[in-house]
Amino acid sequence: MKDAKVIPFRALEPASPGLTDAALLAACAAGDPGGLAGLYDRHVDALVRFLSRMAHVDGQDVEDFAHDVFVEAFRHAGRFRHRSSVRTWLFAIAANLAKDRARTSRKRRELEETIRNDTARSHRGPEAQAANRQAMERLREGLTRLSHDQRVVFVMCDLEEIPGIEAARALAMPSGTLYRLLFEARRVLRVAIERGTG
Repeated sequence: MKDAKVIPFRALEPASPGLTDAALLAACAAGDPGGLAGLYDRHVDALVRFLSRMAHVDGQDVEDFAHDVFVEAFRHAGRFRHRSSVRTWLFAIAANLAKDRARTSRKRRELEETIRNDTARSHRGPEAQAANRQAMERLREGLTRLSHDQRVVFVMCDLEEIPGIEAARALAMPSGTLYRLLFEARRVLRVAIERGTG
């Protein structure tokens, strides 16, 4: 995986721009890096946006993380079964990688947040510090109350506007489960926001 990180996707010669996503992915399955370059050019912005909205993905790591998603897509292109769009399939890969990484990076993020908060406090007056603490606590409360699956479903369906049925297929999840998770995520975030404005 480390060697794969140095692949400059944008420097690769992409496959024909007229190819569909499925055709580009088939080229990946055949070992053609041009297919990977084409998918990267076409979907990297949406994937970076998706990853940046995940609560447990550090902003500075988003582009590296997106790169890893494309490496995984290239490695597993032959497993694509056309049950969703390629874009949604990439989001599902990203969601699974994020879940794995969340377990190992939590302590590092907490330390970085503590350092940022300490630095911010040293440059603000007491009232601004109190307001900042309250806002951060409301946000933290809402995000920590969402399970990984709730965050994934919320970002895919509400923020990325992927149809629920398509997202459910990509995540190998019954549609009823997806809609239940989406409902729960919306309720938790709404309660967190209302507590802050009440």
